[in-house]
Amino acid sequence: MIVREFMLIKKFIFAVAIVCAIFTVSCGEPNKQNGDGDSVSKSGDADPEEKSETGEIADARVLPDLPEENYGGYTFTWLAFDYGVSHPGSVTQFPRELVAEEESGEVINDSTYRRNSVIIDKYGVEFEMVTTTNEKNTLNKSVKAGDDLYDAAMIFNHNAPSVMSADLLLDTSKLTYVNWDKPWWDSSIRAISMVGKNFFLAGDIMILDKEAINVLFFNKKLMADSSMELPYQSVLDGKWTLDKFNGYIKDFARDLNGDGVIGKGDMLGLYIMSDTFHAFYVSGGGLLAKNDNNGIPQPTFSSEQSILVMDKIADVLYGKEYVTNFHTNQWGSEWDMYASFAEGRMLTMWGRLYVLDSLRNMDDDFGILPLPKYSEAQEKYHTDVNSYSGYMIAIPKTSSNPERTSVILEALAAESRYTLLPAYYDITLQRKYTRDEESGAMLDILFTTTVYDSGSAYDFAGIWGEMSGLCSREDSNFASWCEKHEPKVSQAIDKMVAQVEAME
Repeated sequence: MIVREFMLIKKFIFAVAIVCAIFTVSCGEPNKQNGDGDSVSKSGDADPEEKSETGEIADARVLPDLPEENYGGYTFTWLAFDYGVSHPGSVTQFPRELVAEEESGEVINDSTYRRNSVIIDKYGVEFEMVTTTNEKNTLNKSVKAGDDLYDAAMIFNHNAPSVMSADLLLDTSKLTYVNWDKPWWDSSIRAISMVGKNFFLAGDIMILDKEAINVLFFNKKLMADSSMELPYQSVLDGKWTLDKFNGYIKDFARDLNGDGVIGKGDMLGLYIMSDTFHAFYVSGGGLLAKNDNNGIPQPTFSSEQSILVMDKIADVLYGKEYVTNFHTNQWGSEWDMYASFAEGRMLTMWGRLYVLDSLRNMDDDFGILPLPKYSEAQEKYHTDVNSYSGYMIAIPKTSSNPERTSVILEALAAESRYTLLPAYYDITLQRKYTRDEESGAMLDILFTTTVYDSGSAYDFAGIWGEMSGLCSREDSNFASWCEKHEPKVSQAIDKMVAQVEAME
């Protein structure tokens, strides 16, 4: 979908968000614990009067193609990985968009409650969530025992390869009513299918896939103080490239404390971590692996163009005079880096979108940008979904009623487009965190240019980690690196393809 079409939809869903925001009420209760120590949360009954909407809005909706069904009070149970709190004051990456006990005045919780209430009323179901710190072991125990305990699972991206290769998941082609042509599914995730089988879903039904995308943050005050033009128009004109970005950060760093070293107390141009390299590699048009016409992943990182992209990225990211590398500076933690940006001592910062939560108290105004293209000739921006953040939806292989599961998932996804998505997109991002209208246009681009790299998602032979190591070491020997790792990646792909082909 092109950006202009998405912006028209955004205007509509914002109207729905305003309707939703009117009805926020009282506080919810904390999750309860079941006998196994897994956290359980269950949604209550719906109030049909509070979930009704105007005829005009209903007519404008895209509707799902679903049968009339009533499941007689069936409890649809989610299994979800619980990442936990990564740092005090940061977002937890907890799947808070699955169930809600009651309305609390918090927009994500309340939109989840209302969305679920619609489905509860229409299909006669209840929703429950069980959380675990090891979804693979939990699923393995359930599937191997032939149990049908969970209807769907939220898998942490980094854990997805081991869960899939363990033959624990159902091919989504067996979900009769999940329609990839509908706008509430992110079809870009199909890039990580294999031999025609796809085990994962993403889209409007969730927000954690969006919080995993790689973005650039920039300090608007620092740019204004340095008489720099804000990059927004360059992005919209298709001219936001690695060279353009490098022009902003080059020579910006300043040794404020006079010790001769750019460090924690100084002015920084850019902050990066090891997986920043892969994020820029994808934004520049690169992939670690891509499916051929037979649906079999093939290594792509050793192509001439891929190496050109890596060379240009190194020219930007390895600039020690203005780029601060978390792995080589030795002056603090990841969160010290975020603090440097929040305190107004860093012009730009790479991060996943969930980092927004740690910036909401930042005094200086800041903006959000997509990562740059390789050159203006690149057709569009590419926004990498980080392989070590976010979640994907999967269905346990022992699902006894995939048709029912598909009806409920399609209904949830369709309803989410007009409840959860506007709550997250228009209120949480554009009003609670970001500080200007232009960032909304940037979010349009980010959310419509997502890329799933199968080489990164499955980390064949540890290739994603190996590329991250390039950045950690500031290694520019890309041709020899490719020559060393391509045979290993090919061998790992062959092994996984054989595993998937053997799955029933």
